[in-house]
Amino acid sequence: MSEEDKEYDIYRDSLLRYAGYANECGEAFRAQTAKYTVGGFNGPVALTYAISVGYCAADAYDKYKKTGKLAGFADALGWQLAASVIIPGFTIHQVCHYSGVGLAKTMPKVPLPRRQLMVSAVGLATIPFIIHPIDRAVDWVFDQFPRKYLYNLDN
Repeated sequence: MSEEDKEYDIYRDSLLRYAGYANECGEAFRAQTAKYTVGGFNGPVALTYAISVGYCAADAYDKYKKTGKLAGFADALGWQLAASVIIPGFTIHQVCHYSGVGLAKTMPKVPLPRRQLMVSAVGLATIPFIIHPIDRAVDWVFDQFPRKYLYNLDN
């Protein structure tokens, strides 16, 4: 299928696709939003997760509307949640956490707000390097198990 014959997908072919990365940005800026944490709940970071999960659900529903197959919905939702929310969010969270620990040990005289900005810069800089490996890994895992059985349910 040529590039011109491909159907336009607003969730993959437009700037809307970046909504799926909102939680990675939220994790990168978690240190700056710590003052908004109440009882372990960080409001700004939670909002970025809500945006990402909403994007995933909308994309999955769009795939269901186009195909009419529940398997397509489940596949898209599971894949998006794993590849766009859970794994990258955890990865950026850990990168930022350990960057903060490392900076605190190696640069204790640098003021905390400046170290927090450094942590955010490291987190944001990490995002482009993790996206494609995570996508490929999730594709491989989904091809090994869920997709083999999921699409047989619709037949």
